Amino acid sequence: TKGVAPANGFKMLKSYTGGSTKYKYYFKEDGSLSTNLFKDWGYNKCIKTKMTIEINTQTHNVTFYLYDKKTKKYIIPAKTVLCSTSAKANGTPRGHFFLMKTSAKRWVRVPNNNTRFYQWATRIAGTPTLVHSSVYTKYGNNKALSASYYNKLGNSNTSYCVRMQAVNAKIVYDIAKKTPKKQRTWINIVKKNKKGPFGIVKLKHTTGKLKNSRKTDPTDPVLFPGNPFSVK
Repeated sequence: TKGVAPANGFKMLKSYTGGSTKYKYYFKEDGSLSTNLFKDWGYNKCIKTKMTIEINTQTHNVTFYLYDKKTKKYIIPAKTVLCSTSAKANGTPRGHFFLMKTSAKRWVRVPNNNTRFYQWATRIAGTPTLVHSSVYTKYGNNKALSASYYNKLGNSNTSYCVRMQAVNAKIVYDIAKKTPKKQRTWINIVKKNKKGPFGIVKLKHTTGKLKNSRKTDPTDPVLFPGNPFSVK
């Protein structure tokens, strides 16, 4: 409305995607809704805040929720990103878990397999599931991305793990590395045909599919700091 200052800061509102669930959304100084609190509110502030991570194997979305001290609930949506989960019926397990912080590794390889490697890997405690980047064909080389695997993000095509774009796998890795050891980061793995607080994110909403000749993840925060998908 003319003459009325735009809303900014945190506001408790019903979900933008329908339903009666209320979230504490963050609005930027221009009054627009933030869908990336890691970038708009502060990366380190988000990382160090208590949070829960919801992985939806139906929509292939991951949502980071920060803890609200006033309501004592995880109702501050920080970011929703796409992922890939298991193609097996009992692959990526559903349930309530936590992030195994001591497991965080910069690079991992698939056991007994010299063709698939991953960046920014962190295990979900009590499961065979790791959260990590998409597939690389060389260990320790972030310029050896498999574009064909990257283009499958947002679908069921893993054995157990949760694959993400590099920028988002690094968020999980940093949570494991930078939060206090005794502070649990809860992981809820669900299978629900519902939109999250920011709607459903698909590959076309981010980078889109890559050409087969491309060997780098366009969201990689090491290769492309400050890229359009950056969280800093």
